[in-house]
Amino acid sequence: MDSGEGSKKEVDLKRRNFVKLGAASAVAGGALMAGLPAQAADKATKGATNIKELPDLPVTIDETVYKRFHQKNTAFCQAISGDFPQGRQALGLLGSTSPELGQRVLDKAISDAGWYIDSLIADGASTASPDTVAYARDNEVSPDRYDFASPDEASLYIKKAARFLGADLVGITPYDERWTYASFYNPQKQKNLPPDLPFTPKSVIVMAFEMDYGAMTTAPSGVSGGAVGKGYSQMAITGASLRRFITNIGYKAFAAGNDVALSVPYGMAAGLGEAARNGILVTYEYGPRVRIGKVFTELDLAHDKPVSFGVRHFCETCMRCADACPGNAISTEKEPSFAVHNECNNPGVAKWAIDAKKCLLAWGKTKSDCATCITSCPYNKPDFWHHRLVDKINHLMPGPAHSMMREMDKLFGYGNSFDKKAVSNFWKS
Repeated sequence: MDSGEGSKKEVDLKRRNFVKLGAASAVAGGALMAGLPAQAADKATKGATNIKELPDLPVTIDETVYKRFHQKNTAFCQAISGDFPQGRQALGLLGSTSPELGQRVLDKAISDAGWYIDSLIADGASTASPDTVAYARDNEVSPDRYDFASPDEASLYIKKAARFLGADLVGITPYDERWTYASFYNPQKQKNLPPDLPFTPKSVIVMAFEMDYGAMTTAPSGVSGGAVGKGYSQMAITGASLRRFITNIGYKAFAAGNDVALSVPYGMAAGLGEAARNGILVTYEYGPRVRIGKVFTELDLAHDKPVSFGVRHFCETCMRCADACPGNAISTEKEPSFAVHNECNNPGVAKWAIDAKKCLLAWGKTKSDCATCITSCPYNKPDFWHHRLVDKINHLMPGPAHSMMREMDKLFGYGNSFDKKAVSNFWKS
C-alpha cells in the first residue's frame, strides 16, 4: 500500500534512475549475469521464486542454555514498571511536539490516530497485556461445531478468513511452548502472573500486516509512528475478528499481539520470513515493513514450513540498519552469535542481539517509534521488477550481489532516514 501520487512519482523517478544506471553499467551488469550459471541467470530474469522451504527454523538454538523468556524482561515492561527509568522517560517523550517537520502537532496527531483502535480494543498488547489471556477465558464458543474434512481443508478456510478480515500474509505452525513467555507480567502493578493459557493450543495462526510504504519513508517521525500504530490497530481488529470466526464455528481460540508469546520465532516457524540483523522478521513480500499478530486455537490445522530466501547471508554484508540506527543498538558483528547485552535478551539462540534498552532510548531521542531499521533495510521496497531482479541475483549469486544490492539501494535514494522531504511528500501526495 502506498500513500498516493506524490509517493508514486518519487518511486517512478527512482525506477527511471535504475534504468539509466543500467545503461551506464551494462558492462558490470553483463559481467554479473555472465558469471551466473545459465540456469541461474534464466531464473533471475524469468521471475522464478527464490524461497526455499526448510525442515526447521533457520537458526541455531543451544538447548542446554535456552529457557523461556520472562515478559518482565522486555524493554517495554522494564520501562513502564519503572525498573528502567530512562526508558520510561523516553516513552514519555513520544507525544511531544515541535515546529520541526515530522514532529508537528499535525504529525503527532496522525500517529495518535493510527494507534487509536489498538488502544481501544487491544488493551496495550503492543507492549504488555496479560489481560488478553484472561479475556480469552470468557470467550463463548458456539455449540454448533463445523467439522472440516481434513486439516488441509481447515487451513484453507482459516487462511481465507484471515486474509478477508485484513491480514496481508498468513501462515500456520504448531503451538511451541518454547516461545510462550515463562511468566506474564503486569508492569503497572509490577506483578508477575503465571503463564496459564485458557487451553492448550494445537495450532498458531500467524499473520503479518503491511505498514504503509510512503509513511514509513518518513521515519523517524510522527507520520511513521502513525503507520506503525495503524499496523497494530489492524492487527487488533483482524486478530479479534478471526478469533470470533473460529469460536463461531465451535473451536476455542484467543488472539495476541506482542503479549503471550514471542512473535519473530512464530513468524519464522509459520513460513512468513527470516530473522534479520535488526532483530525483526523480514518477509519476502514486504521486507521488515510488517507487524505480526497471532491467534492460538485448538483446531487441527495443516502447518506451513519455515523458509529461507537468503536474508541472513545478505545481512552479514549489508549493515544498513546498523549504520542508520540513532541509538547504536544494532550489532555490527559479521555473523550471528550467542552474545547478549542485558536481561532484555534471551540467551541460547545464535542471532544479532539487539540492545533493546539503547533502542528504546533512541525512541526518546527521536520522539517517535523510530523505525529507521525498517526504513533503511534494502528488503523494504515496493514490488517492482528491478527490486525482484536484484533480489533474485542476490540469492543465486550471493557473494558479488550482496554489495551490489546495498550500493544500488543507496544510489537510488531508497532507505534514507531523517528525511524531512519525505514528510512533506507524504502530506502532499
